[in-house]
Amino acid sequence: MVSTRSRRAAEEKENLPAGKKAKRLIPSSVKASPPKPLRFRGRYLLCNEPEQVEAACRALLKGGVRQVGFDMEWRVFFRKGPSNLGRTALLQLGFTAPPGGLDAGLSKLPWTFLDEKVKCKSRNGGENLCFLLHIHHTGLTPSLEEVLASTSITKYGVNIGPDVIKLERDFAGVKVAEAVDLCHLAAEDPATIARYGHKRMRFSLNDLSILFLGRPVDKDSRARLGNWEKPELEYEKKRYACTDAYITLLVSEALEAAAAAAKGV
Repeated sequence: MVSTRSRRAAEEKENLPAGKKAKRLIPSSVKASPPKPLRFRGRYLLCNEPEQVEAACRALLKGGVRQVGFDMEWRVFFRKGPSNLGRTALLQLGFTAPPGGLDAGLSKLPWTFLDEKVKCKSRNGGENLCFLLHIHHTGLTPSLEEVLASTSITKYGVNIGPDVIKLERDFAGVKVAEAVDLCHLAAEDPATIARYGHKRMRFSLNDLSILFLGRPVDKDSRARLGNWEKPELEYEKKRYACTDAYITLLVSEALEAAAAAAKGV
């Protein structure tokens, strides 16, 4: 007995113009492959000594970088009370080099490829880069404090407000300027309002990546719960930390582009 699908395919084939092939019918039971998760591909710099942090941040200030993906990590002790959370251990700054290449100061830093030795390009043509500043061991150096306080460098983050409060509590005297919460930008986006109304104000990084980049974030959440205070971080932690800052920056670019399009810019 010939199925309805087979009969329809045969009829369509007979009615095709000469030399033209029939389209292949895909069974409804076959679902499209899910989008490939996003993860960081590029170079990072892990700084475990104050001199390394100072050199990196001094180069960043001179390199003309104007926006960074900002994130922080700390150790979780799995006990009740305020002592559950350790002091901020790692500070991540993700950014892209200008399309023309790194300036002299940034290019001289001892960068390391996270995975393949390929200079992966961002949407603007620049290279993906990430500072992993191990401030649990180094403290905050003068140039790092200058980066954080700079009104010329926008720090994009997901639910960044509590992170800033924690950092300023963990390191007395430090001030963070130009901290922009991607959740607030997303809540004002016309597409988000059309989908959720004005009720949704909190999103995870994965939520934002799916909404504005069309792909989930590729990271192992188990890495987040480990010991970020160890001097040498495992590959999984480096990948997790770089990916967070990198996707944060990508989402910020997508949101800024969407806002400009909505204004007709």
